Amino acid sequence: MTVKVATSDNIDELFEGVMIAVSDFGRLYSVPGWRCKTCGWTIGSEGLPPSHDCAVTEAKKGAGE
Repeated sequence: MTVKVATSDNIDELFEGVMIAVSDFGRLYSVPGWRCKTCGWTIGSEGLPPSHDCAVTEAKKGAGE
């Protein structure tokens, strides 16, 4: 199953906003991003996070959750 975030209605249930440390040519800085609360998948992204296949969600659904 793909976790799709089309609106901000359920964003807090699926993702948390994070700052991601980035090293670029010796400079260290942080960029905004998102972390899936279920599997820990992290992506740097402004705005809403893109959809992704959440393996943990799939495993829970397969186990009868």
